Amino acid sequence: MQRRVLLSAALGTMLLSCGAADLNAQANDRYPSQPIRVIVPYSAGAGVDILTRTIGSKLSDRMGQPVVVENRPGASGNIGILAAARSQPDGYTLVMVVNTFATNAAFNPGAYDPISDFSPIGLVGRNGMVLVANPSIQVNSVEDLIARAKANPGKLNYASVGPGSPQHLGMELFNQAFKVNLFHIPFANAAAANLAVTRGDVDVMLMPVNVALGPIKSKQLVPLAVAAPQRLPELADLKPLAESGAPGFDVGVWYALLAPAGTSQSITDRVYREIASILLEKDVLEILGKLGIKADPLASDEFKTLVKREHARWTKLVQETNLKSR
Repeated sequence: MQRRVLLSAALGTMLLSCGAADLNAQANDRYPSQPIRVIVPYSAGAGVDILTRTIGSKLSDRMGQPVVVENRPGASGNIGILAAARSQPDGYTLVMVVNTFATNAAFNPGAYDPISDFSPIGLVGRNGMVLVANPSIQVNSVEDLIARAKANPGKLNYASVGPGSPQHLGMELFNQAFKVNLFHIPFANAAAANLAVTRGDVDVMLMPVNVALGPIKSKQLVPLAVAAPQRLPELADLKPLAESGAPGFDVGVWYALLAPAGTSQSITDRVYREIASILLEKDVLEILGKLGIKADPLASDEFKTLVKREHARWTKLVQETNLKSR
């Protein structure tokens, strides 16, 4: 009798499990059956916001459901990223991140895990950065900046869009590579940081190339070096920091789409296929070009490898330089 009861209970559990699996499979087959929310952890009008809205409009047409962009700025992107991580893994909440996603996790370990807390959909694009200086400090090259910094330790400063941002950790990598001590001045957003350097309130900054080109042409900013391993076509005459004594120096901006951990692979693969196709469309590429973003779709496995590598290298920098105690 007892054995029959146990067998009956086991059979019931198995049937419930199969039923749940069938329901999940049916939900995946019907996806999407309701609007999709894409969280942007930054302010409306920022480059990543324009990128998301551009892709979202096309994705809506392809998926047959509205794609609603929700701006959740604050705490260097953490507010929006955490909101996405805590959402149901059903494919109806996604988040578009920049590489602050990896740098911030290294600077603030414990807030979220960039690997285990998310199901990657894929990389969308990249943008280069350039080291610029305000003309008031009278430097015209990286060598000038290093000489000035060593002659005046602790007196030069740099702007960032917040602690843990790529601009912050990138300049700390610069300090480490060239054995100087430029002082960090964080700002609440990119617009404020860019304005501070252009106005001369702050000395230098790592700035996205498309943002820096205008002030460079109007001589409001002096370009010193690109932060990529190779020269960039927009500033072909400007050498990389790697050629000035920092081999392998590479600090750019990348953009990627994620879902909460546990989201079905069939859903993330479907979204990635649509986005990879959208990134081939001429009008989309024109908009990205104006933002300085180069389409560079990478599927989930390749992107996961990129995030692991980025998180590891920035964690190493934070530990080696004791950034958290400064």
